[in-house]
Amino acid sequence: MLDHWSFSRITQYFTCARCYWMRYIGKVEVEPKLFYNDARICGQSMHLCAQESVDAGVEYYKSKFEFLNKRHWNEILKFQVLGQPLNEMFKTHKHELKITSDDGFLGFIDDYDENTNTIVDFKYSNSITHYLASPQIHLYKYYAEQNGIKVDNLAYVFIPKIGIRQKKTETEDEFQQRLIQKLSESQIQYVPVEYNFIKVYNFLQDKDRVIDITENHPQEIEYYPCDPDRKFCRNCDYKFFCEMQGYSNDAE
Repeated sequence: MLDHWSFSRITQYFTCARCYWMRYIGKVEVEPKLFYNDARICGQSMHLCAQESVDAGVEYYKSKFEFLNKRHWNEILKFQVLGQPLNEMFKTHKHELKITSDDGFLGFIDDYDENTNTIVDFKYSNSITHYLASPQIHLYKYYAEQNGIKVDNLAYVFIPKIGIRQKKTETEDEFQQRLIQKLSESQIQYVPVEYNFIKVYNFLQDKDRVIDITENHPQEIEYYPCDPDRKFCRNCDYKFFCEMQGYSNDAE
């Protein structure tokens, strides 16, 4: 039984129900594989750049690794170049507002501008279309207003991910200069979003379905199928466990 639910928990079921079971029901403990460009670490680092300081974001990133190689330092360069203008844009706003509800929802609003009553969600990603289709920010408005927070506007801030590689003909210094150039040419995008209650309604229907399965069929594994397309297996913390159980990336 879930003690609370969040957007990420419910979304996880529809991304890969097997992963959902292992994380939230089976509570399978695994050692996360930490890549230099791990989305969770890099995303949180960029959040800290926006909400606290570039130094805070960089120190958080460095703290997650036992040693740093040139790939790690190139990621740090991205925080330094993009993090400063991001911090200037949002340093006076409220950050990480906790919102809860009677139905068990728990979420944290990235940024709230009291002057314009605007919820802003940071995304360190190039998948703009995906996030614009998501109900996430609409849920934040829905539940924030239940918590007495006035919300007139919604917006995403997309921080571009620059993923160029070093050429065989380049020195390390030449590559870093090219990376800095690419970062300087990129733009942080502020994208307003029009509230759509239908997205909230449809997601709440999905939420009820997942909670019903979780509470009534917690150990019946047929209710937790693998992602049929295996699109998310490569970077999944539970990949090895699935392979041991016969649910490999090449499974039928």
